[in-house]
Amino acid sequence: MQALATAAEWFIGLFKAGADNFVGLVTGIVPLLIVLMTFVNALIALIGADKIDKVGEAAAKEGIIYYPIRYMILPFLSVFFLTNPMAYTMGGASCLKNINQHFMMLRYLMFTRR
Repeated sequence: MQALATAAEWFIGLFKAGADNFVGLVTGIVPLLIVLMTFVNALIALIGADKIDKVGEAAAKEGIIYYPIRYMILPFLSVFFLTNPMAYTMGGASCLKNINQHFMMLRYLMFTRR
């Protein structure tokens, strides 16, 4: 009988630990994320969504000179402004010039999603 009582206390303790973790998230990270999302939306409104899209179009231009924009600046900006998983649509097939660049971008996205 004592073993059954110990098992029941452990089972309830498991849910109590989960509840404590949930309360910690609600009072800690959730308000922080709401404030960060509000800040990023305000920043996008100040800069303009069309200007952010133009960076994606510039990254899709042909030539080795645009590689730093395509592979360093664009991924950083897209993750910062669009968050995950929407960041992987920035610079998608609609603004790439040819099929080779499209496959290069797909290969890049496949290896950076990990």
